[in-house]
Amino acid sequence: NGVFNFNVKDAHFKNQAMSWPMSDIAFGTMTGKVSWKTGVISIGHFSAEGETALLMSRGGSLILHEPFSESFLSININVSPKGQLAQVAELMISGYKAREPLQLDITGPLTAPKILLNGRRLPTGS
Repeated sequence: NGVFNFNVKDAHFKNQAMSWPMSDIAFGTMTGKVSWKTGVISIGHFSAEGETALLMSRGGSLILHEPFSESFLSININVSPKGQLAQVAELMISGYKAREPLQLDITGPLTAPKILLNGRRLPTGS
């Protein structure tokens, strides 16, 4: 059992799961607070800001399984695209205007999560 606060500078992620026009995602800062108890990691607060987006969690959890890749993720994130990503989002997402955050919901095992963006399922690599 415990609580973990984190603050990360210059985080880079390679997008290999989603069919999205961006393959690399970078954030200048990431902060968060997670807690864990009996095989469940709860995400109480999470935010990340980079050149292309601001992310703010609306809550989530990771239920740990063996192997880890079968762990079950459930997280809800507000995504506020910035710059070029905001323009791309307005073109690609029906009815979206950049003045409001996108709702990103990810649920399922890490090997095959279901990803919804504003309620519409996104294709994944699985």
